[in-house]
Amino acid sequence: MSVLADKYVFRSASSLTKVQESAELLRDLQTAFNDLLPEDKASLTLYPEHLRKTIDKIADWIGNDLNTGVYKAGFAPDQATYEKNLPPVFGALNALEKIVHRNGGPYILGQHMTELDVRVYSTLIRFDTIYVQHFKCNLGMIRREYPVLHNWLKGMYWRHPEYRDTTDFKHIKENYSKSHYDVNPKAITPWGPWPHIEKGCEEDWSSIKPGGVDMPEVLEAEKKLPV
Repeated sequence: MSVLADKYVFRSASSLTKVQESAELLRDLQTAFNDLLPEDKASLTLYPEHLRKTIDKIADWIGNDLNTGVYKAGFAPDQATYEKNLPPVFGALNALEKIVHRNGGPYILGQHMTELDVRVYSTLIRFDTIYVQHFKCNLGMIRREYPVLHNWLKGMYWRHPEYRDTTDFKHIKENYSKSHYDVNPKAITPWGPWPHIEKGCEEDWSSIKPGGVDMPEVLEAEKKLPV
């Protein structure tokens, strides 16, 4: 196995492990400090009982095809590996576009913010900004091909200071572009796209026509998802 392939296997496994660990932390932190919190805060949850079955079903492929999928495509050591791993990323985005539209927003499962929103935000806020060009995930952009997810993302960023205040676009761009020398050997950080995230959220979700990428390979990957 080549050195480049070795790096790819390591990075893919490492990314998957990080996603799994992040999911565990996201779940554990919701209850770990309840004894120190007032009752009204301790009762807050991103994993409500009535949505757990749905959350678990969707979280599995979000982690594999989207959160980790961008890395599998971006760190691919050759053309064939890249072409194998790119369609599932957009298959997952296509499926999410339909799910959010069907549930009517403002969150992925409707009126309740869940851990799915946290997990998807971490990838989508980086998508147009870095993954499209740096990881060659350029079959489409959130702001252009996915109007429903775009509306969701704008709502998450502009309506929730907790998300906005912990998002640093300069850090996102420089962390990727200046640390992956095999992907970007000159460490040049792109300025675009501009704006980093657009303003204005549509309140009537039914008026937004779902989008997506209709590339045959993407549609085939989407069909395989248990939605």
